[in-house]
Amino acid sequence: MKKYDNYKDSGVEWLGEMPSHWNLSSIKFLAKIQNGSTPSSSNDEYWNGDVNWVTTDDLGKLVNKEITETRRTITKLGYESCGTSLAPIDSIVMSTRAPIGHIGILKIEASTNQGCKTIIPLKVNSLFCYYYFLNSKEVLQSLGQGSTFKELPTSTLKDFKIVFPSSIEEQFAIASFLDHKTSQIDHLIAKKEQFIKLLEEERIAVINQAVTKGLDPNVPMKDSGVEWLGEIPVHWEVRKLKHIVKTPLKYGANESAEDENLDDPRYIRITDFGKDGKLKNNTFKSLPYAKAEGFLLVEGDVLFARSGATVGKTFLFKGFEGIACFAGC
Repeated sequence: MKKYDNYKDSGVEWLGEMPSHWNLSSIKFLAKIQNGSTPSSSNDEYWNGDVNWVTTDDLGKLVNKEITETRRTITKLGYESCGTSLAPIDSIVMSTRAPIGHIGILKIEASTNQGCKTIIPLKVNSLFCYYYFLNSKEVLQSLGQGSTFKELPTSTLKDFKIVFPSSIEEQFAIASFLDHKTSQIDHLIAKKEQFIKLLEEERIAVINQAVTKGLDPNVPMKDSGVEWLGEIPVHWEVRKLKHIVKTPLKYGANESAEDENLDDPRYIRITDFGKDGKLKNNTFKSLPYAKAEGFLLVEGDVLFARSGATVGKTFLFKGFEGIACFAGC
């Protein structure tokens, strides 16, 4: 879309300038705000009914902007017991606590829990309003209040400023443009992700071929005697790892990482390695030398994750300037 001819100061610091023919208003003058609520979980008569009930979990798991179903439902009795409200199709549901800013558009009539607020546009296009709030997520998060967890108060959301064209037709045109462009971008992202997946599979296949079959496709083969290995080149050997390493396999230090101290050895955990196999710069932790002494790393050491979500992952320790030790890998 081309730029407008004239702009003016919106008067809102984070917004900056806006087109001169656009309006500035608080959302409370353009939409109705509804709070949510939760029926008693101990009463089975309140649950698994015909009333859709949106939660922050539903919003966090949306694959696109449309809410077409809810993970849980409540009964009419449950609905009447707790004070939640039913919102019409094309209303906007926003998570306003833990976390703030997840958002979706209702394509079904639904109520919500207390972690969500529903914005029912009255004087502004629903889709335009959705994209505006989507763009304002970081600002909304900064307005959260509370020490245990952040929550966006209803009064703060009602006073939240929105800029918009006075013409509904222009709002619709902008929303339609964004729908089209974001759909194109999402399609490109999906294609790139599929391409990356194929490259990763090829990478694994190339490595597997080289380390288990060698580089010569015509070399005579023999049975390795190991089921998952299959055949190997006739001049290769199969030996246990403990018989070919220079030093015995060793568990890392079973210590909690301490604060950054550049005078002590860096305390390296499997999670400190990025996908590129290199150490991350922003996860530096150290361990006092007295605790690290028996677990110091040298160039060429291989770290192997033996437990947890990363079990089986290996990393080559190289290119590190300084002293480092390793955790219980």
